Amino acid sequence: MPDNAAGKGNSVKKLALAVGIVLAIAVISYVILRSLLVHEDLIGSIYETQAPRAIAALLLGAVTYVHQRVAISKTRPSFTALPRAVVSLEDYSLPWYVMIVYGVCIVYAVSGVGTIIVWAMGETTGIYPTRLIPFLNVPITCLAFFLVSSWIGSRSNTYRFLATLAVVVMYRFVATTIDLLLEPASLLSTIIRISSSTALYLMIALLGLWWGRHVRLLRYLRYVLRLAPAEMRKVIVDKTYEEVRTLAGARTTEDTPGYPDTAHQ
Repeated sequence: MPDNAAGKGNSVKKLALAVGIVLAIAVISYVILRSLLVHEDLIGSIYETQAPRAIAALLLGAVTYVHQRVAISKTRPSFTALPRAVVSLEDYSLPWYVMIVYGVCIVYAVSGVGTIIVWAMGETTGIYPTRLIPFLNVPITCLAFFLVSSWIGSRSNTYRFLATLAVVVMYRFVATTIDLLLEPASLLSTIIRISSSTALYLMIALLGLWWGRHVRLLRYLRYVLRLAPAEMRKVIVDKTYEEVRTLAGARTTEDTPGYPDTAHQ
């Protein structure tokens, strides 16, 4: 027990270090981008803060790579933190706190992609279709919530629902706090902003969680086959087929009317 507690504490420290690294880089990038990208025409508009913030936020998506580098320096990192060696289904899972941090950072990283697209259109054409921003950001954020929650459903053994709920709540808290720091707003407008999308994000996240649990075994088998040598993949598939056919045949026989009497005779 003490060893497990020490290992968990060390893992949390490395995760916090990874978050600190990407957060520091994102803040520095925001300051630099704001000084380079914001010209006189954008001063006083939402693009003065939102465009640099959205671009800098993309760096938060690198937390998965940075954390894996910090935690396991000899392992080539992957975006979804897949083990590099074949492990059991139980060991295929990730700690709940890792998935929460990954999830919040990834969703926030892509939540401003619509702003970047509209800003780039304006810089190119001279026309800024600002009204398009929510129509782009909301669907992109919903897709991010679905994919992250699906990943949680596939890679988590415990606290799946709470981890999914935490991602939604913490994302909304982080996004609202940063928005208020960059652009102070009234309490009423803040409440409206939170209530208008949180319920939608939660519904999408729960749908993704359900889908992730539904396809968990398929994703695990795909992971195993990907790591297996090429000559072994067909053997694994054939063995799986034989086992399934045997079990299905036994179940069909047992479900046949009169089977116990026939077997007894």
